[in-house]
Amino acid sequence: MTSGKLRRSTFLATAFAVSARTLCVFFNLLPFAMAQVQESAPSQLSDGALVIEEIIVTAQKRERAAQDVPISMTVFTDKALEALNLSDVAEIARYTPNLEWDPSWLGASNNSSIFIRGVGQAANFAEHSTDPAVGLYLDGVYIARGVGSVMGVLDVSRVEILRGPQGTLFGKNATGGAITMITIRPTDAFSGWVDVTTGSDNRADLRLVVNLPLTDQVLTRFSVSSFNRDGYGVSMQDSTVFGDINTDYARGTLRWLPRENLTVDFIADRTRSRQGSPVISPVFIEPGPMSLAGAYNFFVAPANTVPGFGDGVFFDSRFITPSNFTNYSTGESGSDLDAQGLTAIVDWRPRDLIFTSITAYRDMESLWAVDVDGSPLTIIEDILGLDQHQFSQEFNLRGRSGPLDWLLGLYYFEEEATASGGAIVIPDLAMIEFDPLFGVPNPLFGVPLSLGIQPIVNVHRATSVAIFSHLEYAFTERLTGSAGVRFTDEEKRVSNPPGVAPVASNGNSSSFTNLSPMLGLQYFVDQHLHIYGSVSQGFRSGGFNTLVLLPRQDYLPFDPEKATSYEVGVKASGGRFMVSGAAFFVDYDDIQISVLNDFEPQILNAAEAEIKGVEVELAAALTSGLKLQAGIGYLDAKYVKLDPLGLQGLTVPITLDTKLMNTPEWSINLGLSYSTQLRHLGRLVIRGDYSWRDKSYKDAINTEELFQDAYGLLHAGATLVSNDSRWQFTLFGDNLTNEQYIQSGVAGKPLFGLVAATVAHPRTWGLSVQYRFSSEASGDH
Repeated sequence: MTSGKLRRSTFLATAFAVSARTLCVFFNLLPFAMAQVQESAPSQLSDGALVIEEIIVTAQKRERAAQDVPISMTVFTDKALEALNLSDVAEIARYTPNLEWDPSWLGASNNSSIFIRGVGQAANFAEHSTDPAVGLYLDGVYIARGVGSVMGVLDVSRVEILRGPQGTLFGKNATGGAITMITIRPTDAFSGWVDVTTGSDNRADLRLVVNLPLTDQVLTRFSVSSFNRDGYGVSMQDSTVFGDINTDYARGTLRWLPRENLTVDFIADRTRSRQGSPVISPVFIEPGPMSLAGAYNFFVAPANTVPGFGDGVFFDSRFITPSNFTNYSTGESGSDLDAQGLTAIVDWRPRDLIFTSITAYRDMESLWAVDVDGSPLTIIEDILGLDQHQFSQEFNLRGRSGPLDWLLGLYYFEEEATASGGAIVIPDLAMIEFDPLFGVPNPLFGVPLSLGIQPIVNVHRATSVAIFSHLEYAFTERLTGSAGVRFTDEEKRVSNPPGVAPVASNGNSSSFTNLSPMLGLQYFVDQHLHIYGSVSQGFRSGGFNTLVLLPRQDYLPFDPEKATSYEVGVKASGGRFMVSGAAFFVDYDDIQISVLNDFEPQILNAAEAEIKGVEVELAAALTSGLKLQAGIGYLDAKYVKLDPLGLQGLTVPITLDTKLMNTPEWSINLGLSYSTQLRHLGRLVIRGDYSWRDKSYKDAINTEELFQDAYGLLHAGATLVSNDSRWQFTLFGDNLTNEQYIQSGVAGKPLFGLVAATVAHPRTWGLSVQYRFSSEASGDH
């Protein structure tokens, strides 16, 4: 314990001194440079301006300049999101230090796996009983499931990424951080825009936004989009196409202003997606003689016939294709999603108080299927559906009493999620009594290895009640202290109808309580420079492994995890520059890891890790036309203790030398934009962005075939804005160097001798034309 405290204090003291000295150098020697990265994107700088515009955020449930918030955070404004030509919100990870966001897993095209500072959770079959380590919010509403959380960025005012445990300001508790998306609210002027995009893979996108005030007190805003693209992968066996996109989205917002101090927003949104699975390809096939795939090769393969391969076809490396975007699969494939939500936000400001109520209901239906083995043989295939409903209610009351700024919050959340589907595991093996060559009896004859597709797997129910408070006290004009606490009481239950899933008890339940505090200090050296320090705790409740493929008496539970974060930071600004830096140390306990253990995907508790690191973000108005932004993140993450009981039975062991998944040591991003006036044509903006990620493992057990070496991504675009700012033409390209890197994968070596991976989309290009048909047209693009 003493040595741990010494490591924390030594690291933080050293890192803080280095960060402060570095920022002072920037502050004193580069008065023309460095603006905060993403917190004020280059697109926020007016043409010809040498001043960074201030970005207002609500990270602390009040409007405040991002540069004054004592939290390590990155903010993307609406103009920055447009300038980066993002396809979805997951792509912000390219431009955010120490953020990893994988948008797909095992054939599901919309299934988030988010890690901040090495704290996160891999997506998996059983994810409907597993809370995300990074909380994702849409207009203040917690999105409980990773499925369906890779949202578009249409008509979004800003995206705020907060690093470290969050709980004293947000509805749901989180160990890794919070990502909140705030949509644009209606205004009192008729306005809008429309754009169309074409490009590679027969891309055909349409987006439309209309702001329509009905009366002085009733304002509305509507946005719709349709994204369509052909696939980028194909089955060499039956020509099935993978990775095609067909997604439609609509949102309507009504703002009611019954009185001067009262605002009520009603928001409805709907998403319909019919997509082909991301292509998943075998990268390793080598069944051992004692594996199930080895048994298939001995008892079944000698007598089979496979079109294009002939007779007696074994499951082996012949099904590994030369391309990362092809396979030989013939099983079901696809990823469908229907999601919708209703939200009511009340903001009432009587005198010096601010009362906020956020009431929301959301539901989601998804179905995805994948042929995991990537071969024409039936080795392992999955089909899984999830029908999820959630209701949440949050109340916040904020006020000020002299030097004390206080916030009290109450949160209620309930959820019901029904999982349907199952796995097909080498069904032919149970039908062969003797091997066809030697007549050896098959010990697996009649054993139902293939569980088939069950009508219902289980129903997961969860409730969460929390009370939280956050206080800030101004000791002097320059020194402010903060304190907060959160009490959480959660209950989870999983059940199945008798005889449907192989769990004899037909259900289990558990309760979890937690008290999470935070303390902080913030000191303003002057109006341009401040330093801060904080200690905060985060909590993620336990649950049950819900996809049960082997008969059990009960659902296997997993315990809650906790993270305690120690952070010091510096933020500085000077008109033409802003820069922010933070150093942190995280004690990460009872870590929930996702593994494929024999047949079953499981969540296990791996014990303790220590994570230390640094983030520095900056941007610069170098000249009136040339803008720069950059960010760098460093992580040193390692296990310091393992839990033999929690890891008991794990087929591939985890040791103290095992690396935390999705935790690259270095993450770097660099962007340059140049703006110039072309006389009668308009304003031309040329932009280039490069992001680099260090090597990392894509699974918790460090499978070598899922090791991703360091890679860099190059993106560029050119935009011409007409002189009246109504027309805009953009040509852009993503992954211009055609880098091929692993996004996600699955390893099943012991039982199947198989490792399969999904490689990210190759190089793409696009051409977009936008027209603004209202007073929203302006020069600030």
